[in-house]
Amino acid sequence: MTRPRNLTFPVIAILVVFGSLLGIVVIQTFIVQNRVQLDAVSSELAEAQALNQELRLEVIELEAPERILEAASSRLGMIRPAERTYLPGIDPDLEAILQPSTTGDPFGPAPLSDALVERFSQTLRASGVITSEDFVSSGNGDS
Repeated sequence: MTRPRNLTFPVIAILVVFGSLLGIVVIQTFIVQNRVQLDAVSSELAEAQALNQELRLEVIELEAPERILEAASSRLGMIRPAERTYLPGIDPDLEAILQPSTTGDPFGPAPLSDALVERFSQTLRASGVITSEDFVSSGNGDS
């Protein structure tokens, strides 16, 4: 009599081997798909960085003072002045302007010194803003 062979162990072993191989194939498929997606995202990132660099260069070119002056003159018809005129400032060599008195109105005008009034009138006369007849100095800034 022959004994029936127990086939359970070989069948289970074969199923485990095939299941393991199938699992490896599925995992490799997911890895390949993720690599393809990663490559696509990397190429999009490289394109976006290149575009960003181009746009930064364009901004630098558009902000250049020479281009702005050219656009202002050609498109808007603006012209550059031949010379700049500056308003006269206070000469630091003059004596200090008197501070407002604490007894009078604290928000009112401070009295001006005679030297400051005279220097201001000389500056205005020299610049041609007024003539000597237009300005009368009274000493304390009142007319």
